[in-house]
Amino acid sequence: MCMRNLVVVAYAWLSVLVFLLVGSAACSKERPMTPMSSKENIMQNESTYPTYYSSPRRDCAIAVASRAGGNIAWSRELGLERADILPALLIWEGNILAVAGEGMVLFSPDSRRLWDRVKRADSPPAVANGLLYFENRGHFLEAVDPNNSQVLKKAPFPGVPTDEFHVTLLWPREKDFIATIYLPDPTYDTEDLDTPPPQPEVLGRRTVYGELVGAWGKTYEGVQELPPLFVPELERWIISMDEVISVDLKLEEEASRFKIPLEQSVNWSADAEGTLCIIGYHEGHKVMLAMSLTGEEKWRWSDRKTPDRWVTGQPPIRSGNRRVYGLTGGRILAIEQGKLLWQYEVKNGTIRHGSSLADGSLLVAAGKTLILLNLAGKERFLVSLDNEILTPPVVDADGNIYVATATHLVQIK
Repeated sequence: MCMRNLVVVAYAWLSVLVFLLVGSAACSKERPMTPMSSKENIMQNESTYPTYYSSPRRDCAIAVASRAGGNIAWSRELGLERADILPALLIWEGNILAVAGEGMVLFSPDSRRLWDRVKRADSPPAVANGLLYFENRGHFLEAVDPNNSQVLKKAPFPGVPTDEFHVTLLWPREKDFIATIYLPDPTYDTEDLDTPPPQPEVLGRRTVYGELVGAWGKTYEGVQELPPLFVPELERWIISMDEVISVDLKLEEEASRFKIPLEQSVNWSADAEGTLCIIGYHEGHKVMLAMSLTGEEKWRWSDRKTPDRWVTGQPPIRSGNRRVYGLTGGRILAIEQGKLLWQYEVKNGTIRHGSSLADGSLLVAAGKTLILLNLAGKERFLVSLDNEILTPPVVDADGNIYVATATHLVQIK
């Protein structure tokens, strides 16, 4: 066995031993409590960070509609440091959670600041089972209720012997949680100069709350090309590296592998049936295509007329009737089964984010402007703020719309 393998094995066993000793001591004093729910297998996951993904399928869909007319009801100072770093809003039990960097602050719908907490920077909090789940600074999973009472404490992410990992997907469920963990630059101590450096790793984990050993785990070596996906309806965990890899968590085995037929992939999302929608570039043109989880191409739309670019941080936005919205820097494109239905040109700023609503309408943030378009692509309202909108638009159960700038949370009626 080469020196590198011996070092890796020794390090792994030492990490497990230390983890078990520390975990046992912590659990003897403060055993993690499993969140309770009255309905098995029925998750009330309202959103996952960033919020416009709304689910681990990253479909950017919000299951409510809005009758808002574009009037600013109130604007409240966020009070978050570095609020320009990965900002997001989550609707939670009728309240609004603003997230940025290490900070989280909860507001009521009448603008009252309720409480604030810290988490690990750049790690995704999620709302599920009536609770807020997040990774703390010590790299443990925790959960609080809307009153800020701690329900889950120091639940580990198993099998990760380093603090270099990044949680790129978190999906809490009834008795366990799904996590995707990325190690972009793993390091091991070795004196063997001929041994190639370790490669990036993508880890999948299914873990019962509080347990030190995961119920399921898989590690793949390679660069994470696109954000990970999870389709709860199918129990499918999906990652994109050199190939797309789909794992059936019911059977706990790999289901398929295939390559995306694009020269460059930019972003993607999935629907409840597992159909992937991918945006990227091929032969110098923008492309949106749909693929099954077995790698079959279902349809493709290619733009050979306009040389604008996809918004890189925005996945394809799912809507009803198999419609998908794609956003470029200056245009909104409505595409269905590979055909362009309509397009809307934005002249008031560069497009950053979008969210679809239950009635098929679309909210888009472009510069300082928020736009609401109906199903036919007609403008319902356009409202301008004092500063650039940094978060995806979200909507509460009453139809109130919320966005945030680097300094303020804004409600629009």
